[in-house]
Amino acid sequence: MDWSKYSTLKSGSKISWDKEGEGSEERVVLSQKRWDAESGEAQDDSKHSYELSYLERDKARYDDEMARAKAQSDGLAAAIADFKKL
Repeated sequence: MDWSKYSTLKSGSKISWDKEGEGSEERVVLSQKRWDAESGEAQDDSKHSYELSYLERDKARYDDEMARAKAQSDGLAAAIADFKKL
């Protein structure tokens, strides 16, 4: 799942969440509408099962990557400022 497209897909009613099985709160299914690119004909929904812990772990990984990228960017900004002083 490309999570960067989640809000757009949700607002366009292209995805939905459902509980998996009876009364399961820790595992859910994300259904995404699919269609044939050539004919435009609807196909069976794509379904992926997720656990909350997986989603939280994945988000933490992206947050860590953003923090590392921000530190790199800040370091480069300082180096560029010093370079321009020469």
